[in-house]
Amino acid sequence: MVQDDRFLLAAADQGVEYWALDAAVRHKTLEHHEGQVTRMAVSPNGDRIATASTDGRVRLYDASRGAPLLELTAEKDVVWSVAFSPDGTRLATASGNEVAAVWDLSSGRRLALFSGHTGGATDIRMLADGVTLVVTDREGRLHWWDLPTRRRLTPPMAAHAGSSWRMAIHPDGNILASAGDDGQAKVW
Repeated sequence: MVQDDRFLLAAADQGVEYWALDAAVRHKTLEHHEGQVTRMAVSPNGDRIATASTDGRVRLYDASRGAPLLELTAEKDVVWSVAFSPDGTRLATASGNEVAAVWDLSSGRRLALFSGHTGGATDIRMLADGVTLVVTDREGRLHWWDLPTRRRLTPPMAAHAGSSWRMAIHPDGNILASAGDDGQAKVW
């Protein structure tokens, strides 16, 4: 489930149910995935919704109409997570085949590919600077990447015993929280 100031989204098998919070009624049902929906994200300005799926695809929708805008074949494995860049022009994806990627949403072209997320990349976030990516993996590590140079900023950091599946970043980009299978939430 995802909630921001405008929408509440919930995965519904192969689609997404979403509600406009100001209307308090079901707004749309998005049903275009062949696999199960694994994650959803709302763009910073609230005009688009991105969904990730076990079918290896990412779909982008117009939030007000529910109309499909773009489909990305991200990987041949499950896409576990999606995250918009702070300006909403790019989308980051984390996949079960140990790959994270960044996509240009105007062209649908993949801009960068990052590998080495042991056991699979499970979550991804782009910091407020728009160039730093943080990726979690099934070994409970945090990976910090620089988008312009496509290089690691630090060696992978041990964060959790077992997989780390979720992260959240404070809007100012200075605080990161991660959660893992070890039952712990950590603030960085």
